[in-house]
Amino acid sequence: MAIPENTQNKQIYTNFDLENDIVSDVATRVTYGLWSNNVGTLTTFFTSSTQPVTATGVGKYYHDVYSTATSASAQVEFSIAYGHVADSGSLLGDRDKPAQAIYDQYRNLLLSTKNAKFTLGTGGTLDHALFISINRSNLKQKLDGGNWQLNLVSGSTTTTLVDDSGDSSDSDPTLVGDVLNIVSGTIGGTTGSTNYGLCYTKYGILVLDPDTIPVTINTGSDGYKDNSGKLYDSIKSGASFQARSEEKISSTHYFCRVKNKQYNYSDNITFYSGSNGALIYPSFNNDPHTFITTIGLYNNNNDLLAIGKLTKPVEKTFGNEALFKIKLDF
Repeated sequence: MAIPENTQNKQIYTNFDLENDIVSDVATRVTYGLWSNNVGTLTTFFTSSTQPVTATGVGKYYHDVYSTATSASAQVEFSIAYGHVADSGSLLGDRDKPAQAIYDQYRNLLLSTKNAKFTLGTGGTLDHALFISINRSNLKQKLDGGNWQLNLVSGSTTTTLVDDSGDSSDSDPTLVGDVLNIVSGTIGGTTGSTNYGLCYTKYGILVLDPDTIPVTINTGSDGYKDNSGKLYDSIKSGASFQARSEEKISSTHYFCRVKNKQYNYSDNITFYSGSNGALIYPSFNNDPHTFITTIGLYNNNNDLLAIGKLTKPVEKTFGNEALFKIKLDF
């Protein structure tokens, strides 16, 4: 890569010193509000009447959740589903076995061993679970561990769920794993030891233990119990789901060094007289003044690949040098 040189000095490009002028693969951690339009907190929750339902009007597999009343422009923020290894909570005799299908789907995605069960950090296994799956388009690369908080309400009791990573300050993001324990507390810190489930940051999925969260689950096998709907009602009553997404952006920094004898003349027609091509100001023979406004990056074939615009012109003379850093994100 190179930056253009003035033809007055019979040099068109200045080559980069690959060792000193280019710094590659500089990773930057960036977080955003998780929900649509980079909103950080949801306080209102809606479901759609157009998603698949059973004959009794109850969601058979899952509920999509929106932050606004559903319309053509509304976007799904997250989905809620209930799964059971033995299909409890579904209609007896349904060949689809929706509760079992949901459990199998998530363990095939999240667990490395076939037919394994979800295991809590305290050692207990889950025969059934409630799953909150965040819309992939909102997630960027992953859920920002330590920076989500969900309120669940049952009667007059509010339980606030967070993960146990303790990374709300982003002090050392490398310590945050892909699987975290879900406990009670706030983004500022945990307050209890009960393990309510598992948080899979890479997939943006919360696996909740129906036996510990404050939601009454029906595991009978005589009909659709709409357990995902019960969790939705609890979330709606809690009226607060805070979360952030995270991604790492790789950058390359190009240091464009303009030395004192470079770029002191211009090819602009206003720099010369129209009659004989002499400098319009005789003093420019020994003391030219130019202003740098744009830097172009070229490949070895002299193809222009990128242009950097300065916020304001930078004066250049034989008496001064300049250093510009161009950052390209990938």
